[in-house]
Amino acid sequence: MSYLVIAVIVLVALLSLIAIFGEAREAIKTGQRRVHKAEKERLIANAVEMKCQLHKIDPASFQKLVVNVYEEIGYRTKILTVGKEEAILLEQNGIYTLMAYKNHAWPISRETLETLYYHKTKMGLDGMMVISTGGFNVSAWEWSKDQQGVHLINEEDFVDLCNEIAMPL
Repeated sequence: MSYLVIAVIVLVALLSLIAIFGEAREAIKTGQRRVHKAEKERLIANAVEMKCQLHKIDPASFQKLVVNVYEEIGYRTKILTVGKEEAILLEQNGIYTLMAYKNHAWPISRETLETLYYHKTKMGLDGMMVISTGGFNVSAWEWSKDQQGVHLINEEDFVDLCNEIAMPL
């Protein structure tokens, strides 16, 4: 009988330890989510403060900012290589979009958009978005109007999106 009591006590102790470790693990995950969320919020707030100066940040930070902004508005993201460059695969409600981000001071050309569109089509994706801190030339804007599912986002529009996320109505 005493072995049974000891076994029950040991079992209760083990279950208590398992519960404590589970709570500790969840607390760590919650803390990590808070840190990640705080980092996202900081990056987005910094973009708003930069007011059309995004081309001055390094490419890795710009990529991280774009990913964080689109995750914040409900997209799942994945970095992938498209041709010779990195891009972001966005997914929301089963719709897949190729997101290219160009962080430089000169405008994007039609040829660049056509190359991205070729990759989007080859991958069988539903849409394409391109963010450019240097804007787009007239030929690129004209071309994009004739393409279904192609959205061009200039630096001002991207900053506005960051602002909406940082300060929701």
